[in-house]
Amino acid sequence: MGTTPLPKGPEELTPALLTAALRSTGTIRDSSVTSFDMKPDIAAGTGFMGQLAHVTLHYDGPEEGAPRTLIAKFPTPVPENRQVAEIFRFYQVETSFYREIASQVELRTPRVYYNAYDPASGDFVLLIEDLAPATCGDQVEGCTAEQAEL
Repeated sequence: MGTTPLPKGPEELTPALLTAALRSTGTIRDSSVTSFDMKPDIAAGTGFMGQLAHVTLHYDGPEEGAPRTLIAKFPTPVPENRQVAEIFRFYQVETSFYREIASQVELRTPRVYYNAYDPASGDFVLLIEDLAPATCGDQVEGCTAEQAEL
């Protein structure tokens, strides 16, 4: 996406922005995103440090390896939560993990289609593999023993 400012939330996504992001990482080469469907707030009430959206992409033509769906992750819009995230560098650490460490650990992590962090603003965007049927965990409620064994 070059010098284009990072989107601050799912409402700022556009086909052109998604195309530029996916092309910048070689995820797509020849096709363009013409439109997309989005389910925002897929972790509403549980993702208090960030916003997650499920995005279904529509292209102008077929391209091998082009994701049909992805998860878009952004900073929280809640000022108090954002301040905590910035103090503890949550966004910097998460984007650094995917960029520098994920490929070196024996842990199933989603494929990263795009990863950007702006240290000046603290904004970030992650476009990652949709691991459906997996679901978002609830940080407050926790999980069952069965879910923990997965």
